[in-house]
Amino acid sequence: MFDIESGERLTIRDNGIGGYLLSLISLIEEKLNNLEKRELVSKAIGKGVPNPVEDYITACIKVLKEEDQIALKLLKLISEEGWDNLDSLIEKAKEQHGLEIKKEKFVEHLKHLEDIGLLDSLTENRVEVKEKYRDHVLNLTRIE
Repeated sequence: MFDIESGERLTIRDNGIGGYLLSLISLIEEKLNNLEKRELVSKAIGKGVPNPVEDYITACIKVLKEEDQIALKLLKLISEEGWDNLDSLIEKAKEQHGLEIKKEKFVEHLKHLEDIGLLDSLTENRVEVKEKYRDHVLNLTRIE
């Protein structure tokens, strides 16, 4: 339904209704992530409008706190700066958080972040949080 294919991971075909809905959701997120535009919409409808991007990050952080503390620590590190080398990220995680786990386990935790849509890039040569989420991640993880 909606061109959503299930399997080990859910995928949405770009050229169908699912891809169209996903682009519409992204457009709404982009508009409402902007404070000025959100205030205009709030004023127009006479009610406060929440920031869906911030709400999503809040929910992700809550889940990560309960289910994957290591992924949460990695998310914070990656949000502070993009990493051009997976090995340097692993070294920094060991240095800052004392994480002494094998590279394969690090990749599993990073895949968790990718699966929930927080990473823009996950390769041996680049690990980066999606730009639209970066500030929210940093703000919310500072509070933690």
